[in-house]
Amino acid sequence: MPHFILLQSIYPVRPPTTVDIGNQIFFDGAASYYYGSLRGIMGAWQTMVNLHARLQAALAVDGHDALYRHIFVTNPATACTACYSVYFDTGGAGFGWYGGIDMPGPDPTDSMWNYLSNVSIGLPGHEFGHSMHAGIAPASWAVGEDPTWVITEDSSGATTYARLPFNNGLVQMQEMGVALLEGFGDAMGNYFLNGCHVADRAWGDPDPHHVWMNPANYASCDSSDFFCPYRAFRFQMTQRGIAEGSPTWNARLASLSDLADQAAAAGAVVVTSDNEVKVSNFFCDLLDADSDVSYAAGQVAGKTYLPDYAWHAAERIDGRAPPLLFATYTMDPPPETVTLTLGQLLDAMQGFVTGPIHPGLPNPIVDGANSGYDETRMSYWGGYSAQALAHYLAGAGYATRTDLNGILRANYMEEIP
Repeated sequence: MPHFILLQSIYPVRPPTTVDIGNQIFFDGAASYYYGSLRGIMGAWQTMVNLHARLQAALAVDGHDALYRHIFVTNPATACTACYSVYFDTGGAGFGWYGGIDMPGPDPTDSMWNYLSNVSIGLPGHEFGHSMHAGIAPASWAVGEDPTWVITEDSSGATTYARLPFNNGLVQMQEMGVALLEGFGDAMGNYFLNGCHVADRAWGDPDPHHVWMNPANYASCDSSDFFCPYRAFRFQMTQRGIAEGSPTWNARLASLSDLADQAAAAGAVVVTSDNEVKVSNFFCDLLDADSDVSYAAGQVAGKTYLPDYAWHAAERIDGRAPPLLFATYTMDPPPETVTLTLGQLLDAMQGFVTGPIHPGLPNPIVDGANSGYDETRMSYWGGYSAQALAHYLAGAGYATRTDLNGILRANYMEEIP
């Protein structure tokens, strides 16, 4: 298994411009595709050294240098003390964890995706963000991810992990752990790549009939699309032991359609916070120095919306139908003036999650018994949402509630009361 190790002892103050790894032999006598892969691996190694340098520099801006040490770990598998390990033995975009990162390894298909994952900055930056989160802010990292809401199931019963947060205007409904952890990873990839410039606010289609959890609207894609919302609904139902086409199945489907109909009849636009792109944009707005909100001029003030749409949908999937209470944005967002340092944000990420972590949905799901889960992991009132973090930031004096609500409005997310 090819891997490199960054030792904390290499970096007493700042990372060197180059790291001499001496003469090494990789894949001696191996198939030709191994050599193509090696070029990508060496590019990824260079990127990781660069990301470490950027992290150190960002933390040093306001005296948070000591946080850098927390991404290193003593790893018995490599007999290494205070190390950050970079492995090359997975496919796709890889994954980051406490003390290391897994990147794509040699691939007989010579996949361009694997090669680009290794030589880019944004994708390794995302996974490096997970390492930062796990090591520096473990309290919120411990929230974990419940993938239940992004698993789809076709008519044969085959399931797919189908996380695609924003797809041609469709904003995927995720749970708050996925939105928080993946949103932070997305933001770090953006932060290290271009300073957190946000190209797309991911407002999505404003029509409530086109939300992720109005599955009746997406029956046509069921036969062919891994990411089809109808398939996500099927997974939720079959996990609850509800047969397709049964009276209960049809009643839950109709309840979700009725939810969309009521929201549309009230003139509501779609506002949600259960999505990693939304949360990523919130993080980037906290970090960047860009005050421009001209993209929102005339697009926010006076807009009616249904707060907690994802929670309402989750409740109906579980067999309940709480009443709807609509809200209205009273004004467009003001120029954005909040600029946290990366160290300040990481301090807040460690501080805002307290108490025992609510687990994910059981497997199989016990139908009708998940109101506590919905309140904690699907609602913006729960402790793992961007709004919970905003509430903490306001209470700790990092920013005012008014400014934070401006950022939330700019991203079509629920405001904090």
